[in-house]
Amino acid sequence: VLGNDEITCAGLLGTRCSDEEDIWRAGLRRHAGIDIALPSKADRQLVRQIMHTELAQGRVKEASRVTIIRTMKALKRAGARAIVVVAPELLTLAYPSDTWLPFYPAARLHAHAAVQWALASVPQTA
Repeated sequence: VLGNDEITCAGLLGTRCSDEEDIWRAGLRRHAGIDIALPSKADRQLVRQIMHTELAQGRVKEASRVTIIRTMKALKRAGARAIVVVAPELLTLAYPSDTWLPFYPAARLHAHAAVQWALASVPQTA
């Protein structure tokens, strides 16, 4: 999906695993030629704190929403041309209308890839 939209760099909002273990970065670069922009280390720590101390307990604070929006703006300044939200709980704070960039929940990207894979494995009939 990202490659079809001619995105060359995506900003990643997620967990430590997705941010720091290079899974998303390597996969998007290899399969779609897309680079990843990560939030600053301080912003990554804030996002994790919000996820673990608020969202995991079902709390949503406006100040945290402002932090997520500010983080997405920083990703845009860092070169991101789309936002990929890896952690589904962040979708309670971040909405497509909060950014001027294309916005992709990771579940959508996974679903699209699964459909593409399934269609490619179906035998062609004449």
